[in-house]
Amino acid sequence: MDNNKYNKRGVSASKSEIHSAIKDLDKGLFPNAFCKILPDIAGKNDDYV
Repeated sequence: MDNNKYNKRGVSASKSEIHSAIKDLDKGLFPNAFCKILPDIAGKNDDYV
C-alpha cells in the first residue's frame, strides 16, 4: 500500500510517529524484544512480575 492511501485514511505509513509516542515509556526487562513483559497488575500475583 503506498503512502497516499495511508494519508487518505489519516494514518501514517512510517513508524516515526509511533517511535516518538513511545520514546519515554518504560522499555521493560528486555528493551529490544518484540513484546514487553509487564507486571501482573490485574491478578496482583508477585509470581508473575
